[in-house]
Amino acid sequence: MYIDGRKQIKERTINIKSIMKSFLKRTGVLYLLILLLPAISYAEIYSGSCSQNELLRWRLDTETGLFEIFYSQSGTYDMCDYWFDPKTGRDNPAPWYKYRTYIRRVNLSGINNIGMYAFYGCGNLTSIAIPESVTKKIIIDDNIFKGCSSLISVELNSIAIASAKYSSSNNLGKIFGSQVKEYTFGDDIKRIGEYAFASSTEVTSIVLGRNIERIQDYAFSGCDKLEEVRVKNPEPPIAYNTAFTDNAYYAVLYVPEGSEALYKEDNVWKKFARIRTFKDEPKKCVLAIKSAIGGYLEMICNTQTSYTFNIKTEKGWQVSSVSFNGADVTANITDDSYTTPLLEGDSELSVIFEMDQDEIDMVNEVETHSQLSVTASASTIYIHNDGSPVNSYIYTTDGKMVKSVVASYGKTVIPVQPDNVYVVKVNNRTFKVAL
Repeated sequence: MYIDGRKQIKERTINIKSIMKSFLKRTGVLYLLILLLPAISYAEIYSGSCSQNELLRWRLDTETGLFEIFYSQSGTYDMCDYWFDPKTGRDNPAPWYKYRTYIRRVNLSGINNIGMYAFYGCGNLTSIAIPESVTKKIIIDDNIFKGCSSLISVELNSIAIASAKYSSSNNLGKIFGSQVKEYTFGDDIKRIGEYAFASSTEVTSIVLGRNIERIQDYAFSGCDKLEEVRVKNPEPPIAYNTAFTDNAYYAVLYVPEGSEALYKEDNVWKKFARIRTFKDEPKKCVLAIKSAIGGYLEMICNTQTSYTFNIKTEKGWQVSSVSFNGADVTANITDDSYTTPLLEGDSELSVIFEMDQDEIDMVNEVETHSQLSVTASASTIYIHNDGSPVNSYIYTTDGKMVKSVVASYGKTVIPVQPDNVYVVKVNNRTFKVAL
């Protein structure tokens, strides 16, 4: 169905309790028995678009409470704005607004901004992670998190939001709500802006990343209930004299092993009565490695670490392109190897191979494997099968499936676009075809 011009999908759900309730009523069985039935229901999945070009997608899993915004094509996109006008009654709520009570966690990616009224009224939302891709400052009048009374944990990776200048009446403490208990800042954040988290009266924990350099005036003023401040930078960042209020200095300050003396010598950080050290273990992340068809590898890695991969090609094939998190890095290949940048979080490495031009004529001839063979003409692939029917799949060299057929006994004719190289998988055997 379509809501406000944006396609919305609802997956089928089964609620056994409702079905049994109807049955028991019709059969006259005591309604008391209904109360003894377990509330068995299956998750509902809602999804749709939230950008004008529909490349930015949203998805809500009602079972886990996870709400995600992601891109359907690599890039970053502008999220739609929404609104509620009590004076005129002309409202344009977010397409997930009617499901807002299910939303408990929010994970965003591929967005330049967070739309006005995006999470308005999400009273069960408890945590949100805002990515570095967000380049637009948020203000209190956007009402993005108005009514999010259960929001207690915020992870900030957006430089534009964390580093912006705010005021005592318009700051992130008011925007996210004073009920937030913990703020965590990513390693990309180098500066906390003036008045940024003033009014965060209930916050108890602040975690600053490895590259934090400066905390400006009144950044955490009013944070009188702080219990813990954790700074991952071994070099004490510059903290202005008014960055914290006096009550904040009763909190425990945790600093990396070996840097305790530096913090105790700093004019501001030494005000913390209790300074303790911790061993900064690298955060784990997932590196997805895509190189062919039918799947990909995932490797558990450490953040702030780079990894080197040797790229090997089979005879007749060559590297077409290498991309890292959507950016073309083919030019960075040295001696048939590629080294990633320092990983900041979950990442994707993709390698696309193509046929060597000198080998195409050879591939156009018949390749035979037992009872199966493949031939091709200008715009057709033929599968010759002398055995039982088998599932057959046609892929482009970048792994996109273009055809799926059952190759029966005899010759199966498969029309395709000419002037392309295809990979044909038949019964776990692979054929390379160039047209």
